Amino acid sequence: MSLGIQNEIFFFLVCTAAGVLLMFGYDLLRAVRRVFIHEELLVAAEDFLYCTAAGIIAFMVIFMRNSGVVRGFSLCAMLLGMVLYHMSASRLVLRGVSGVLRLFTTIFNKTVGFLFRPLAFFTKKIYKKARKALKKRIKGVKMTLVKRRGSNS
Repeated sequence: MSLGIQNEIFFFLVCTAAGVLLMFGYDLLRAVRRVFIHEELLVAAEDFLYCTAAGIIAFMVIFMRNSGVVRGFSLCAMLLGMVLYHMSASRLVLRGVSGVLRLFTTIFNKTVGFLFRPLAFFTKKIYKKARKALKKRIKGVKMTLVKRRGSNS
């Protein structure tokens, strides 16, 4: 096989791998969205940033491997990589990454809850004492006002 054909095959494989990596990156973004609910504006911003990054990566692959000449088969190879990844590993990766993110979120929430439990305990105690003192003070002010009102009559 000639060196030119070998280079074209290698370029095709690199473009296919780039397509796989682009879809893997999007699956990571999808997993984050599954665990942490986003508003539509933030989703749109994330999609815009992802598409911008994907375009830059695709351009870099084509520029570094093919001197910047965009050829139809390179774009088809990236699309093929995306489709192959989506049909094969996407679901597993999405479930796995979502599960790991949920696990980390649960561990983080429980740790923070455990660490702040004493603070919550003391805050409740202080709140109850302050409320009791304030009620006593308000009751004293009311009694004074009633006495003054009664003596003015």
